Amino acid sequence: VWANRHRDIRHDPIREIRFVMDDDDHSARQPMQVVVTLAPVGGGTLLTQSTTFATASERQMARDFGAEALGQTTLAKLAAIVEG
Repeated sequence: VWANRHRDIRHDPIREIRFVMDDDDHSARQPMQVVVTLAPVGGGTLLTQSTTFATASERQMARDFGAEALGQTTLAKLAAIVEG
């Protein structure tokens, strides 16, 4: 797992958050583009996060070390805070 530096953060309150994430080690890896959308659903909010990698091999590297599961862990922590 590498460091998670978040840069160039932009957000549209209540609807969208966009940011660039990289590892801050000046490696050959390109930054990832992350978009989080928030949409009202029933009595709550649907949160959708998508990440765009510069190359398929960088995406595979992230999958190989378990980035999807780690991302779900992060979202579960956020849900616990929001839901109280």
